Amino acid sequence: AVCAAHTVRFWLRSFARLAYHPHFAVKASGTDCMPTPREALLATLGEAGVATLDEAGVGEYIEELLADASSGEADEDVAGAVGPLLVDVGVAADEAAAEPLCAALLAALSGTSEAAAAAPAPAPELRTLGAAVNMLALVTADEEQAVAEVAKDMGPVRVNINNNISHGGPVNSLIEEDESEEAVARRFKQARRAEKQLKRAARREKAINMQREDFMRELTREPVVLHWRGGGGGSSDMLLKGVSMDINGLALLDEVDVSIVSGRKYGLIGRNGVGKTTFLKFLSAHRFDGVPAHLQILHIEQEVPSGEATVLETVLATDVERAELLAEEAELLAEAEEGEGKEGEADADDAADEAERVARLGEVIERLEEIDSASAPGRAGAILAGLGFDAEMQARPTGSFSGGWRMRVALARALFVAPDVLLLDEPT
Repeated sequence: AVCAAHTVRFWLRSFARLAYHPHFAVKASGTDCMPTPREALLATLGEAGVATLDEAGVGEYIEELLADASSGEADEDVAGAVGPLLVDVGVAADEAAAEPLCAALLAALSGTSEAAAAAPAPAPELRTLGAAVNMLALVTADEEQAVAEVAKDMGPVRVNINNNISHGGPVNSLIEEDESEEAVARRFKQARRAEKQLKRAARREKAINMQREDFMRELTREPVVLHWRGGGGGSSDMLLKGVSMDINGLALLDEVDVSIVSGRKYGLIGRNGVGKTTFLKFLSAHRFDGVPAHLQILHIEQEVPSGEATVLETVLATDVERAELLAEEAELLAEAEEGEGKEGEADADDAADEAERVARLGEVIERLEEIDSASAPGRAGAILAGLGFDAEMQARPTGSFSGGWRMRVALARALFVAPDVLLLDEPT
């Protein structure tokens, strides 16, 4: 409906232009200095009345209605639309007062007084066309004018290419119409470089977050190899004094003292439902006061889920840092191969980017050596062999094993992680 309205208005404008075209057959006399709708409003309502219309937000709309009247719209239709608006905003007291105001507006718009407006219109002056009217030229001119108005309203177009983003500079650059192909290529290159920098920053931030104590405490609820201890050492004994354990209003422990000394093995015995598993969960989550923050406590309560990963891969996946470092190393090496395949000489930015890549690759390789990444598959294989998995079984997916064998995989993960405290739920 909107598109149809714009189309009708467009053609009305085109035909209205024909009415004043110098070669058109009919030309109304006395219309060379026609007042604009705005001028007609000021002449009829005064500045105060027009200001009231503008404040109410209907001024421009009434001007459009009056413009339609000048394009051939029936006066009765225009008056019927403008009159209620004048009453609504308070310019006219009622419809009776609005009627003469509308008549005066139409008369002012035609450049005549009310008396003159009531007189019969003079006969139109007729003359022969001097040349054919080119309708296509008129329509083309209107289209060009509309495009120019839209371009003026939009202003220059900007595109976000993330240049200088690491230095806090502007990230939007103006694309000129006459910009060369080489300049566009440079922009694309800058965007790719900025993307790499953001990726590397995200990876560094992820590595830093892994070393935070709160994040480590969440990870220790699942089998995860930790190559650091957030608390910086200290006693490994758990001395719980006056602890309580309440689950949804059910008190399982109330002001109890518990001492768990490092290096010893303990058995927790009790009938079903008294809270043995809940107690182990509280310990592994560090929910009791007296559990040292730096202790890694691993709680094994069920077999590993069935999946497509092999038994060996499942055990190695517990070393999250190793997996992240290996993935980053592969990505950095791929960036080097991608750079070698490009044509052209490297500029200063390319050199700086390559130096940053090489430096980070060195950090990753050094960290992999520190955590003895190369020996991880051998250590995991030896643990699995001790639990009855030969080489062929280690290469099979976990989904091909029964629940009992997947429990052995869970135990293998626990032994590979080597936590400070190992809690086995129903170990038999």
